[in-house]
Amino acid sequence: MLAIGGANGAYTMHLSNPYQMGTHHQIKSSSKLLGGSGLNVSLRLLHASIPTLPILTVGNDELGKETRKEILEAAINTKKSSKIKTFMSPKNFFVPDLDTPRSNIIVDLYDRGIIKEDAKGTNNFTSHLMDRVENLLEGTSLNISALTIGHIRADSPDINPENPGCCTKYIIEKFRERCHK
Repeated sequence: MLAIGGANGAYTMHLSNPYQMGTHHQIKSSSKLLGGSGLNVSLRLLHASIPTLPILTVGNDELGKETRKEILEAAINTKKSSKIKTFMSPKNFFVPDLDTPRSNIIVDLYDRGIIKEDAKGTNNFTSHLMDRVENLLEGTSLNISALTIGHIRADSPDINPENPGCCTKYIIEKFRERCHK
């Protein structure tokens, strides 16, 4: 399985009282979670012992290293764990010059809001993805029978106004006759 999509760190803050703009707030608790469509799917499949190769929006920073570690731990019980580990070598796994995206989730009594940071280097994901896919199709003994495509921020018109959706279009075209999508 090939899983392509987002990965991010989410910092959740549970407010003691309903949010009001312009005031100070106390929080009941806060936590840091790892998430994103590509990471969530990868972890679910790996925990079900389904060999999965992730191509995610992670940089070589603290969050990216945590993400990689969590995936490798989940891959230990799969049949292809050594090949997954090779596929996820730091040189190949991290998107060059990308800061792993972060978001802050504010939860009050009645609702929640999400504040996302613009991640530096998001536009680098497109070439990283294409390089990873080309290398995967040329030189791997892993059989890709299916793939998932999650949210790809680099496809957004505000990141890539000349060619929005280019990553998704590329993936679909490359795997058109090769596997289930």
